[in-house]
This record gives sequence, C-alpha cells and structure tokens, in this order.
Amino acid sequence: MRFGGTKIPAILHAQLAAFRCRKRLPPGSLRKPMNSGTDSQDYFQQKARKHGPIYKVWWNNKVMICVDGQLRGNELLKRHDNRFKVPLVDYASIFPKGAMRGMDGKPHAHYRKILSGGIQAMNSRQNTEFARSLFKSCFDELVRQGPVVTAEVVANLMTKLADDLVFAAFLGVEPDTDEMMQLKTAYDALIVHDRKRRITPEYKERYQQFRQLVCQLPAYLRPEEQARESDLSHLKSHDTWDETVLGNLIFSIESARLEFAVMWQWCISELADHPELVAQIFATEPSDRRELVRATAKEVLRLHSGGFMIREVMRDFTFEGFTFPRKTYVRWCNWEGHNTSENFENPTEFRPHRFIAQKVSPSIYRPFGVGHHACIAAIWSSTLLETMIDEVANNLQLSREKPAPQENFAVVFVPGKDSSIRVEKRLPV
Repeated sequence: MRFGGTKIPAILHAQLAAFRCRKRLPPGSLRKPMNSGTDSQDYFQQKARKHGPIYKVWWNNKVMICVDGQLRGNELLKRHDNRFKVPLVDYASIFPKGAMRGMDGKPHAHYRKILSGGIQAMNSRQNTEFARSLFKSCFDELVRQGPVVTAEVVANLMTKLADDLVFAAFLGVEPDTDEMMQLKTAYDALIVHDRKRRITPEYKERYQQFRQLVCQLPAYLRPEEQARESDLSHLKSHDTWDETVLGNLIFSIESARLEFAVMWQWCISELADHPELVAQIFATEPSDRRELVRATAKEVLRLHSGGFMIREVMRDFTFEGFTFPRKTYVRWCNWEGHNTSENFENPTEFRPHRFIAQKVSPSIYRPFGVGHHACIAAIWSSTLLETMIDEVANNLQLSREKPAPQENFAVVFVPGKDSSIRVEKRLPV
C-alpha cells in the first residue's frame, strides 16, 4: 500500500511527538491498514506476540496504539485518564450536552448518576420476570423451528428477542404491537445514519421523528401510572429530566440490543457444545443453582464479550518507555487479557467452574470495562444472561449438530452461519 492522503501527516506528527518526548513510538508496521473488523479474533494476540504488549497499527486513518491486558490497561488509565477523550459523534448538535460517554468531570458524574438510576429500575424483580417470559416464548419458537436449527436462525431469534426486551425495558412498549413496530422502523432508519458517524440534516430530522414518537408514549406522558417501570418512565418521573437525558436514553438502545443479541447467540452456542453443563444446572435445585449459573454467565462473558475500549489522546505523554502522541487512538485490548494463559488456565476452553474453584481478581477480569466510563448496565446485563441460562436449563435440551468457524460481524464475532445445533423441549420430570 502506498503512503498518501492523511497517512504521511499523521505519521510525521507521531514521529515529531516522539522526538519531543525523547521516547520512541511503540513497535509495529503502519503500512498495512487494520480494518475495523479483522479476519481473526486473535489478531491482536498475534501482534502482541510479535511486538510485545504495546504496539501500533494503522486504523481509521490514524495511528492507533494497542495496549494488551487488564493490568497494563488499568495502570494506563490510572496514570493518564485525564489525557484521553472518547471518540464519539458530536451529539451536542442534537441534544444539549451530547453523549454521557464523551463527558468528563462534573457533567459526566451528574449524567452518569441519573442514567444509572434508570438502568437500576430496569433490573427490578418485576422486569426480570418479564424477561424470563420473553426467553420462554423465544425458546418455544426455537423448538418449533427444530429439531436442527442453524446459527442464522438462532441469530434472527436472538435479534428479535433483544429488540423486544430492549424496547420494552427502555421505553415501556409491549412486543409485537403496532406501537413497537412503528418505533423499531423509525429507530432503524435513525441508526442507519448514525453509523455514518457524522451529523447531517437528514440525521437530525430522523432523530426528531423518533423523539416525537417517544414523547407520545404512555411511559413519557404518564410515567407514574405504568404497571412495569421502564427506563423512560423512571427518568421522566424525576426532576433531573432534560433533553440530554432523553438523547442518551435514545442512543443507548442500539448498543444494548446489538450486544445482547450477540452475547445470547454465544450463550446458546456454548450451552449446545456443553449439554452436560445444562443437565447439571437442571439437576440442581433452583435454590442452589445460582452459583453455577452465575459462573456460566461469567465464562460466556470472558470468552465472548467485545472486550476493547478506544480513546483519543488529547496531549502527548509517555508510558512504559513509549510516546503516546496527541491525536492518536489508544485501544485497550481487554478480550485478549481474558484469553491469555497469563491470566487463565486453558484460556480458550469453556470452563465455568474456574469461577467457582477460586475467586478471579477484577484486575484480570473486566468484561464491562474499567474506570469512570465503564458500562453502567453491567449488573443488568449479567442478570439477563443468568436468567437466560437458567431458562435454557429449565426448557431446552441442546447439543451440537454441526460445528463451523466463527465469523466477523461489525466489530465483534458471532457463531458461523453454517453451524447448527439440535434443540428439543425438555420434558417435565
């Protein structure tokens, strides 16, 4: 690949920063661009083995420095968090203060506290039981499409399940209603423009159209009258409500439904590969199975959570003998830390009991990120995953029919579409 466009200025800028700081840039070639989706999930592990735990690649027309492992990433954030910003679309042109993840200081603390309250409301017992009913309905459909079901069918069912649950939890709308379909259609049209990562007049129009639909919902108009509390009804009923809260609620829907759909696909896939584990969970009394269910959820997250965090450097600094120049990106490679033998024995194997045999330090296990920008929905996400595992054990007998290599989907990996599982309804004992 020839050098040109923005590459030469970016590289020269990085080299000048290294000269000023009197510390060299991390090793690694900038000739071959790294796409947002790579062909192999161990791409960064391969780079780390070749160059060491800190190295550089060319990504998204910028120099990107990769930092491998939780301990090193934690130390980097501890020392230099004030020199980073989150590279996001500038939503401040749509709602007053923009995305919470892009804020710092008091504004970030203020909105994080408000939005966390809405997530806690969704994690209530009533909402967990509602999620359990959605899981059961989804599994009934899975059985109807069996006994042999492809990964593509599972993906479609998990996508619909995630949509149903997220729109209900966030906005208080019931699945399979005209109201739900109208909202989903409008939201899909908005997100198509959001993925272009630039604000256009059409983008603003799409946002306002969806916003108007939200403002007509019962959870918005009469939040105190809702039988099941949603994120929207909880946030709207407090005097801290403003347009920035609404904007952050709206744009958090996409990440929630995408991440749930992908994680639940992996959950079904792993349980199909380990029918003996499902049988063990089912054979355990409901009052005693929580530890095993929770350990299984943690292992699914360890192996399959997206596991990276990207920041943009605002001021030059040095770390472990290397210069981190202004305007470069930094990628904290969390997934790689979860899948290295330095932190976990037999890291590529699915072994939930590792979380029962010993306490795993949070310094090496961080599926939801670190620092003040860590995911505010960590507890809710874990609760849903545990609920799904519990309902699989109660309702399904799974086994692997046909294996296939995993495939890249956006910036994550999913079970290969040519793989399949065998699904049967678990009969009452």
